[in-house]
Amino acid sequence: MAQVAKQTGLATQLSLVIGVRWLIFRNGLRSRSEKAHLAGTVLLGFFIGVITLGAAVLICIGAFAITESGNWLALSLMFWGIFSLWQVAPVLAAEMNPGFDGRNLLRFPLRFSAFFLMGAAYGVADPFALAGILWHLAIALGVTIARPELAGWAALAITISVIMNVLFNRLVFAWLERFLAKRRVKEIVTVLFVMLAVSMQFSGILLQRRGQAMKNALKNSSGVWSVLPPALPGVVIEDASKDDLSGVLRTAGLLSAYALVFGALYAIRVRAQYTGEDLGESAAPVREKTASKRAPVAALAIAARAIQQEGHRSQIVSAQVAGIFVKELRYFYRNTMLMMNIFMPLVFIAFLSLTPGVPRRQGGPPFFARFGNDFAYPVAVVYIVLLMMNFCPNNLAYEGRGIERLFLAPIKFRDVMLGKNLFHGGLLALEALMALVLVSVLGHPPRPVILLATWAALLFAGLIHLGVGNWLSLQFPRRFEFGVRRQRPSGLTMLISFGLFFAEVGSVAAAAALCIWLAGLWLLPLVYLAMSAIAFVIYRLILEGTTRQAVAQQDTLLEQLSR
Repeated sequence: MAQVAKQTGLATQLSLVIGVRWLIFRNGLRSRSEKAHLAGTVLLGFFIGVITLGAAVLICIGAFAITESGNWLALSLMFWGIFSLWQVAPVLAAEMNPGFDGRNLLRFPLRFSAFFLMGAAYGVADPFALAGILWHLAIALGVTIARPELAGWAALAITISVIMNVLFNRLVFAWLERFLAKRRVKEIVTVLFVMLAVSMQFSGILLQRRGQAMKNALKNSSGVWSVLPPALPGVVIEDASKDDLSGVLRTAGLLSAYALVFGALYAIRVRAQYTGEDLGESAAPVREKTASKRAPVAALAIAARAIQQEGHRSQIVSAQVAGIFVKELRYFYRNTMLMMNIFMPLVFIAFLSLTPGVPRRQGGPPFFARFGNDFAYPVAVVYIVLLMMNFCPNNLAYEGRGIERLFLAPIKFRDVMLGKNLFHGGLLALEALMALVLVSVLGHPPRPVILLATWAALLFAGLIHLGVGNWLSLQFPRRFEFGVRRQRPSGLTMLISFGLFFAEVGSVAAAAALCIWLAGLWLLPLVYLAMSAIAFVIYRLILEGTTRQAVAQQDTLLEQLSR
């Protein structure tokens, strides 16, 4: 292999790997689910691209205004903002990061240089990296329009800054994967990162109360943060505007040195992967005890009999449904990231309750106060539905190879989906109850008619989302893994889920406006209950068809979840 790699040029190796990747991608599109996934990803990327492009226009205008005024400190802060989003956001939302699995590339006789470049190229494919590159170009365009003589120096600063950001991003992820090789450590660090993101949301309150003092501290400390890598491109442009050639070369050289250091540290990790390092979590060999061979089977039999007896006593759900519910509950409390989602909506509701609605005015009303006491709780429930309903469209995600046993077991997929729906519905109801207590404690208790209308609307939205989620889970399955931050749900599933959410909110709002206009608020709970009855019929029809759908989708389910 080494001799073959040496005889083949770097460009040839890269082109061959890219060609193989393209053939794998093209052949994968023969599957209908992969075509749908690609279509959804393209549409979702289009909407995200529109938002990113709008931000680029604003950044370009801001860079133009900054260059015109000569406020170069603000330009360095703009580079800091892009750097922060580029490096921090992929860690907090790492399911969007494509990741770099070196083991797949090591199947080819690659040179180390080709392996290194392929790993760095994966960082450029990150959506946040593409947005960061676009925003860098927007800054360069704004500076060039304001001062055409700075175009060359701006291009130099932007180029080095992009390379530095790409290498630093790959460095962070490579070493994170090294330190977070254990699943439990991954979950703990992810929780800490999310807690950091939540605490940053409360910075608005701090800025309103200590805004001027923090602004002065930022100016006084500019001598420290302006020599760090994110701010150096702004310093290069500033020195160029002053015709300070030595300063430009010195700052550009320092920025290049930072990039080289980041690249060297990243190369250390890549070299370890190249030489065969494997950070998998395979279990260590354990001597099997002869006496305990039949113990797991006996324990499972006892548990199955207990669940069955409980099901016969309750006469509410079957033993199969109860077993799936218990399994989902165990999945939940053994996964820290899933458990964290039960508290995150409450934290954001508290944040919105404490954050003034008018950002730049002292003593402004809180966000929920603008809706009044009656509508604070409905707004909180809408927010909960938005955050919690992402479980439903892919509720087979954690089955993995266990999907094979579901096909072999004497159980209908209708019961499987019903057990999962009961668990997700119970989580949603518990979250809504906790939100009611929180909103009431914060001083926005709803009237009884508003409370009834909110719960009736929640029943309608939950039934619709659970029913459509069952269909999506079987039609476009995607495998998730415990403790893995990089998850890839189907693009079409995400698009349909967001569209369904806005359709539910729109129908609920239209019904509310119509009832208040025609009869008054008292009619609203009855209308929502009637809508929930229709939603229940639709949900039951979808649920009854899940067994036939699972049989029809058996090959797709086994391929996507068992591989």
